[in-house]
Amino acid sequence: MTKRKTEPLLLVNKLSVADAQHLHRLEGGFLSSWQILYQLVAIVVVHALVARAIYLAQATIWHLLLPIVAEYYAYLVAVPVCQAWARHGELAKISQQCLRVLAVQGFVLVAAGIAWPLWTDKEMVATWSWGFEAGWNWVVGTQMHWPILLAGIYSAINVKQNVDKLVVYGPPFAGPGIGCAMRAVVAFFALVLVPAVAMFIGPLLLHFFPGLKSSLGFGAMVWLAWLVFVTADLGRLYLRWDIQRRLLRIGKLPESGQRSSRN
Repeated sequence: MTKRKTEPLLLVNKLSVADAQHLHRLEGGFLSSWQILYQLVAIVVVHALVARAIYLAQATIWHLLLPIVAEYYAYLVAVPVCQAWARHGELAKISQQCLRVLAVQGFVLVAAGIAWPLWTDKEMVATWSWGFEAGWNWVVGTQMHWPILLAGIYSAINVKQNVDKLVVYGPPFAGPGIGCAMRAVVAFFALVLVPAVAMFIGPLLLHFFPGLKSSLGFGAMVWLAWLVFVTADLGRLYLRWDIQRRLLRIGKLPESGQRSSRN
């Protein structure tokens, strides 16, 4: 007599309870009301500062990626720093990977900085000075330094909180997780699909509403891309809260009552 295969318990749609519990752990575990409020305020403030940069300094679509880049590098730096005091075995490999990525990218940056002046027969110090000044003006001149700074601090605080949970409750360590994958998809949508769709929808709107000619343009695409990023960040937070709420309601929220040992 063959054993009947048991169907996995579903939480919502086709998401099983086991998969939801796994996602919940990877995203950092339980969120208190204060943590949800903190993340909500951080998202709103960062995107409000980006909107300020768009409105006051005509920041472009490419500028919208800078807070995400800041979060990425803050993560790469914060993990090894936290490992220096946590000394946790689970974090050791991740810390080495972060240092390796920083070393490779730093090497590529320095190599490019040396090779470019040699290729163009220009003075190296003058080329580096010009590059730094151009980058500084591109960021600070568009008022993007404030959202970059806050996004980096927000990412570093998240890493510190996740390391504390790792030390107290044990593995797994909550890295970028599903939020990183979602942001990659959103970035592709905002930078590629939004301009492509606007090229087709814009003329159609102008055909039926000629008065919109002064409103439609590159600035409108930037605002649309900004709205996509805001919606994605808020949706990511809502998704995490909703999974936690549903697991808690059926009594399947992962509980970690035992403190882990530092390996």
